[in-house]
Amino acid sequence: MELQPIQQKIQEIRGQKVMLDFDLASRYETETIYLQTGGQEQP
Repeated sequence: MELQPIQQKIQEIRGQKVMLDFDLASRYETETIYLQTGGQEQP
């Protein structure tokens, strides 16, 4: 795994470093809907 392409997708929003859902979905080869529903199941 190369860090350079990942680091380019990290954005800073309101002082927090984040990756957008579509960048994460492409990284894990899934669709954004599965990332969003997985996050809702966490307490």
